[in-house]
Amino acid sequence: MGGRRTSRSRYIASTEPPELQDLEVIPRHRRLGVATALVSAAEAECSVRGFLEIRLEVSMANVVAQALYGACGFREAGVPVRRVKGRVVLRAGPIEVDDNLLVLAKRLDG
Repeated sequence: MGGRRTSRSRYIASTEPPELQDLEVIPRHRRLGVATALVSAAEAECSVRGFLEIRLEVSMANVVAQALYGACGFREAGVPVRRVKGRVVLRAGPIEVDDNLLVLAKRLDG
């Protein structure tokens, strides 16, 4: 907002299938449907590009995000949980991570 324009596909990694990454809603805008709208926009962008599936990784400890993605139609992708430990570079900058990530996927009806 504030006049700053960003790409609609900012949070979609160019992978096969595409992956939703680094989605976070600032606290004062949570529980207002913002995250659901962002997920829907990412799904629409992937559909327009001809993809049939979108994936994401979410912390096993982040039950709130898992509930959001479940409500959006994401299900376990059937791949092993991924252990991540050490320094990871995200769009927002580097962070130290010690986590187990669950891979979720959603079939898109392009």
